[in-house]
Amino acid sequence: MAQTVAAVPKLMHCERALECRSMLGRFSIEKGGTKESKIIDSLLMMPTLQWAEIDSLLKDTFGEHGPGPHTASHILTLLAKRQRPDIAETVVQWMAAVGAEVNLYHYNVLMNAYAKTSKWVKALELLRTMEQGKARTDTITYNAAISACERSAEWLQALYLLNAMMHGQLEMDTITYSAAISACEKGGEWLKALELLSAMMQGRVKVDIIVQSAAISACEKGGEWVKALKLLREMVQ
Repeated sequence: MAQTVAAVPKLMHCERALECRSMLGRFSIEKGGTKESKIIDSLLMMPTLQWAEIDSLLKDTFGEHGPGPHTASHILTLLAKRQRPDIAETVVQWMAAVGAEVNLYHYNVLMNAYAKTSKWVKALELLRTMEQGKARTDTITYNAAISACERSAEWLQALYLLNAMMHGQLEMDTITYSAAISACEKGGEWLKALELLSAMMQGRVKVDIIVQSAAISACEKGGEWVKALKLLREMVQ
């Protein structure tokens, strides 16, 4: 009796996986849409993210060793556009488990998905995973992680990542500083924002209107009207 009860959840998982594959089959005979977009639809239809279901669906579609790098990039990009980093994360984990290639672009797509959904903790966890696995990181990786922190006003974490980039000798561009300055602005750290703006100019990094506006806003929030007006005059000039 106990064995019968225990088998019920497994049977339900199998039935849901078969249902998703059946949906995929119906989609395949319809006009329009790519294999990747149909996979996304099937994943989104799953009521819960069960490893067994995803494993069954992806292996049934791509084989035991998963999709190629280009196909995987397309799938992850589509999931990011749907703002489903949770599914994208599971797909990346599944790819690694079956021995499929997980490259820098895949990680960066996932990192950007975390940034767009303000999941800064997940972004930092992914960065640690990449570093522990000795995966390569670049400016795009860190920019996305800083942006995730910026959206949640986690200015200390943003500055920590900026410092890590400096020690890792990664290029810090306008996007890097813009996200970090915005994080300081949201955190009420006007002085830090001005220090970053100064570092940009000293490093001859292009200062655009978004960066200037964030610095002015930081001064305004800190009651530093004189500095805000000075920056505004420089911005107009």
